[in-house]
Amino acid sequence: AEILLFKTSNFVCAKQYTESWRVGNKLYSSGDKETLDACFTSYRDKKSNIETSDEDIRNYCENGVLNDKGAGLLNERVYRFVADFNSKGRDSSLKVGVFNDHDIQSCKSSKDGRHHHVYNLARIRLLGNYIDCLNNWDGLVEG
Repeated sequence: AEILLFKTSNFVCAKQYTESWRVGNKLYSSGDKETLDACFTSYRDKKSNIETSDEDIRNYCENGVLNDKGAGLLNERVYRFVADFNSKGRDSSLKVGVFNDHDIQSCKSSKDGRHHHVYNLARIRLLGNYIDCLNNWDGLVEG
């Protein structure tokens, strides 16, 4: 069987942020108007071939932040996409799922709040087990 897995974003432990990461997270998380306006202006003023609405830019500035809120919202989008894809009942051997390693991570598994290298071997083993299960499962994968 063919398998397509989407990996969740890492767990983000913002309380471990230091220096500029801590300040930036505090400003974005609190909805600081000056910070969000500067973000909006910075992206709106960039020349790009991609048409992006003001609403999309504001959404990015408010929610596309490297903290667990931002990671959670991104993960929700991945789960919705996979559920929608699988609900269409495609006549294919392609199995689509979500590899959730966000939930095996914690503040204890990261020194900087973003990277979880201590669990890399466990994550690889979990991924191998997940793929093995998918190869032997005839049902739809919902995540």
